Amino acid sequence: MELDYNLIKNEQFRTSKWSGGTTTELCIYPENSEYQNRDFTWRISSATVDLETSKFTTLSDYDRIIMVLKGKLILQHDEGDSITLNELDQYKFDGNANTESKGKVTDFNLMMRKGSCVGKVEVIQLDPKTTLSTIFYEERVEEYDNSADIYYNIKGKIKMSINESKTIILENKDILIVNKKNKKQSTLFECYNSYEEEAIIVKSSVFFNK
Repeated sequence: MELDYNLIKNEQFRTSKWSGGTTTELCIYPENSEYQNRDFTWRISSATVDLETSKFTTLSDYDRIIMVLKGKLILQHDEGDSITLNELDQYKFDGNANTESKGKVTDFNLMMRKGSCVGKVEVIQLDPKTTLSTIFYEERVEEYDNSADIYYNIKGKIKMSINESKTIILENKDILIVNKKNKKQSTLFECYNSYEEEAIIVKSSVFFNK
């Protein structure tokens, strides 16, 4: 299966301020959409929460998945029960909820337009001086025509290939987007960590219509 790759280097990202800290847009679809206009289908970002207590921006048309990359975060919706997230914990919630957070953290966010996109997030960890070779079996999501896997390297530097295609060097904070058609398929993922420290990748899979 021929794949469409897009490698985004960390120096290409756009960082802006929000009420509780800074946010860095890692990738957005469609590419010409704007977060401020709320015209995107899906968006991936990483934000810092610099205040001990802050309120999330309400996104009524979107579902969200948040993962803590550094620190500890406590979330509370509409004065309900609180949810505690430690490093690499993730949580899905309705962007329309009134959400308050406690804790200074760096997080990872996947935003998906309701009715137009669904997705999931997982963590791939690679020990020093090791190779990971695994097959992801992916089922078709009937409502959507297209899918993409987005690999965000949050620690280390690795060599990786997908379906035995060309080798790509993914440095710290780089993003690799693999676009493909939404159909039943398997993906051979191979990754080599030649260094003395652990490597960690956050993989997002999104299914969507153009």
